[in-house]
Amino acid sequence: MRAGNRLSVLTVLAVVVLVASASAQDVYYYGTRPLAMGGSGAALADDNNAIQLNPAGIAFQDRYTIDLNYQRTERLRKYAWWKQKAWAEQEEGDLEVTNVDKVERFDIWHLSLLDAITSPYLKAGLSFTAEGFPGATFEDNRDYRIALAFAGTFADLVGVGFGGTYIKFDLSDLLTANAGVIIRPLKFVSIGLAVRDFVRTETRYHDWVTASVAGGVAVMLFERRLNLSA
Repeated sequence: MRAGNRLSVLTVLAVVVLVASASAQDVYYYGTRPLAMGGSGAALADDNNAIQLNPAGIAFQDRYTIDLNYQRTERLRKYAWWKQKAWAEQEEGDLEVTNVDKVERFDIWHLSLLDAITSPYLKAGLSFTAEGFPGATFEDNRDYRIALAFAGTFADLVGVGFGGTYIKFDLSDLLTANAGVIIRPLKFVSIGLAVRDFVRTETRYHDWVTASVAGGVAVMLFERRLNLSA
């Protein structure tokens, strides 16, 4: 493909991606890059975080990778306690309500594995994110998520990936599907588009996970020493 044609394709794709980005929903994912950069470069993820952010990102990898992250958060939860009032006090209502604010600590563990060497045609990644792992995760019925992704490349220009996620929260669970594409029309340009959770199993909490679209464009200058992305 000649450089002129590649630039034309780049212009069209950039417009499509920017339009998609405008309607994208913010979805929180675990990992050092999303945590430190607020999810920056979600559609252009080129490390283990691509397993969750854009499965196409693992298509351009050429190594085995193990990634372990830990996050500690504190949340304020409100509890209300009811008890029956004494008979002499029931003129204003039968129940006495006591409100209690409690700060609870949550430990989040995230592990991801990437195999981009065993098969030259198909790359695979697996990630596991859990709250209070290992004891509280299963003994106290805490939340956890397992994501699996597969990807391949075409002529070293296009990476296509598909994946699925199993999410367990509260007393329910659900399965979702993800897909993505990363195009490199020029050596120093990457364009990414990811569609997450576009298929969901019907459960009582399936509305908590909504479908989302993420797009991005990255330009790498000075022999890839400077990376500009949006």
